[in-house]
Amino acid sequence: MQRRTAAVLRPMAEQGHLVMHDVTLPGWLDSLDHLVLGPTGVWVVASWRRRRLLPGGGPPPVTVRGLRGQAEAVAHVLEGWARVPVRALLCGHSPWSVPQRTSGGVRVAALGQLPGIVRSGPATPPGELEQATG
Repeated sequence: MQRRTAAVLRPMAEQGHLVMHDVTLPGWLDSLDHLVLGPTGVWVVASWRRRRLLPGGGPPPVTVRGLRGQAEAVAHVLEGWARVPVRALLCGHSPWSVPQRTSGGVRVAALGQLPGIVRSGPATPPGELEQATG
């Protein structure tokens, strides 16, 4: 599943986004699936396989809380270095359609929508982005 997401992110890396996979934050035991830095800020991207449809079609709350916590941890690590927005994106891998939505502060979308979402939004000042990657 993570390989499929990495394959979708590969062209973005070739176009200048900084794309990292299996990132471990200081003091954390678990790793982030993917971290993408680009003109719209920092995106913490996780893969989600939908084995069954939940009421309302949303992801399990524990999944949303976990990813939101990861994004908050990345923001905390960057705090003081750069003023870059950090956003969470949960990419659904499923035979069912994954409607684009926001759940508990986390964007949820189908894997194929990932590049468009990461590229959209207001641009981060270049100096701030360089600080985040330093």
